[in-house]
Amino acid sequence: MNGTEGMPSRTDVRTWLAGARTWTTVAFAGPDRRWVCYATFDAPVTRWDPRLTDESASTVFVHPTADVEQGAQVGDGTKVWHLAHVRSSAQVGAGCVIGRNVYVDAGVTVGDLVKIQNNVSVYQGVTLEDEVFVGPCAVFTNDFRPRAQNPDWKITPTVVRRGASIGANATLVCGIEVGEYAMIAAGSVVTRDVAPYQLVAGNPARPKGWVDERGEVVSRDVDNPPQRG
Repeated sequence: MNGTEGMPSRTDVRTWLAGARTWTTVAFAGPDRRWVCYATFDAPVTRWDPRLTDESASTVFVHPTADVEQGAQVGDGTKVWHLAHVRSSAQVGAGCVIGRNVYVDAGVTVGDLVKIQNNVSVYQGVTLEDEVFVGPCAVFTNDFRPRAQNPDWKITPTVVRRGASIGANATLVCGIEVGEYAMIAAGSVVTRDVAPYQLVAGNPARPKGWVDERGEVVSRDVDNPPQRG
């Protein structure tokens, strides 16, 4: 069952899995990576879970080392790379890139054309709208007063609006909204809302100017956003 030549059909894979008798997760990539399926089973096999539907199999890519739980929704054209984990009930839109070692928690909504770079955890309560960029090792939180033992804790939501960019190693303290096409510089610690098209940097993050939809700085007058026509 190795290699790309002579790969088994989905029916063949189902038949093969039915005889498996070990704890493991397996994955198979079809010719030209046109489909991926996986199964998790014990002894004997308890279920076969298709990673993809027939309709989307030609457009969605899930790396064999990634874990997309049953019940997660992944849109057409999205790529889920090495060691990523998408939890059940998470929704990931079309045309996204989910980088290596990315964690998308249960209940998270990720819009279309979003790029999440390596080593990012998107926790429950976080919403990423369309075309958001999240740089490597950026940090989201969802508990404003975290304690190891607190059964009464509540999720504090964070929203990142369309087209916004979050630089590498930036930290977003929960309970904020990042406006559309805003730009958060690498390493920033964001503790309050960021206005649309605003550029912020530092710890804590402070306004540094304004950008356009391409990310170019168009003004350094932090008190007066430029007119957009």
